This record gives sequence, C-alpha cells and structure tokens, in this order.
Amino acid sequence: MLSPGTLFAAEGELNAANTSWILTSTALVLFMTLPGLALFYGGLVRAKNVLSILMQCFAIAGISSILWLVVGYSLAFGEGGPLIGDFSKVMLSGIGRDAVAGVFSGYGFAEGIQSMAGQMKVQFIGVAATIVFTAVVTYVLLKAIDLVIGLRVTEEQEVEGLDIALHEERGYVGL
Repeated sequence: MLSPGTLFAAEGELNAANTSWILTSTALVLFMTLPGLALFYGGLVRAKNVLSILMQCFAIAGISSILWLVVGYSLAFGEGGPLIGDFSKVMLSGIGRDAVAGVFSGYGFAEGIQSMAGQMKVQFIGVAATIVFTAVVTYVLLKAIDLVIGLRVTEEQEVEGLDIALHEERGYVGL
C-alpha cells in the first residue's frame, strides 16, 4: 500500500512524478491544439479558409502560453488562498535554479542522475517505452475493432467514394 509521502514530496522539494505529469499534460494539450484542433476545424470549413483556421489555432496556443507566463503560473503556484494563488510570481519572478531545492542546485535531473548524459539516457528509455507501448496498444485496438465491425469498406463503396456511398454527400463538386 502506498503511503501519502510516496506520492507527494515534502515542502520545497522537487517531485519527479508531479513534474513529469505537468510536462506530459502540457505536451498533450499542445498536440491537441496545434495539429489536432487545427486540422479538425480545418476540415469543417471551405478549402480557402483552412489556412485561416490553422493560424487561429496557432495564435491561440501562443496567446495561452504568454498568459501562462504572465499570470497563470502565479495564480496556480502563488502563495494566495487554498484554491487560487496570488500575483507574487507574475512573469515567473523569483523562479530560478535555486527556487527548487533538493535535486542537484535545481538543474532538474531525476533522482540519482548526476549528468546530462545520464538524464538523456533515462529520457531515451522513456521515449522508447512509450513508442513500444503505443504500438502494442494500437495493434490490439485495431485487431479488436477489425473483429467487431471491420476496418475496411467494401470494394464497391471504395470505388464509388465514401462520401457518396455512406453519406450521400458530394462535398467538392464546385471546386
């Protein structure tokens, strides 16, 4: 059984699990925003407006990054009340290598790692494990879907075109 101290670091110490989760969440949000939403909404508009949608999604990602730098970090991690922080860390003021104690002068190395090469090795192992896990899970999911509903349409539907065969739509007639 896990004790509460296993999940949360003591006051002022870096917790590798929390840091990893924040970085993973940030990467997932950026992957969702930039290519994901941009291409999704780009597919819902006319062909001449796709570039506009792509640029709007890119601008939203940039603006939210700036807002996080200016006030978001301070409201999330400031000393304020129990639910929301204050503006003491606006523009990341007071945040530096010495702000995080307990792990090699705040350089951000994982516990037990003392060099950049060691840290790169740990990250490479993490990336490789993620790629292998994703490939295996994707394969299993595709096989399960293929058994239940199939992954391909009939050859006749493919030749006729899926928009016409499945949805009776003619999307790009006038282009």
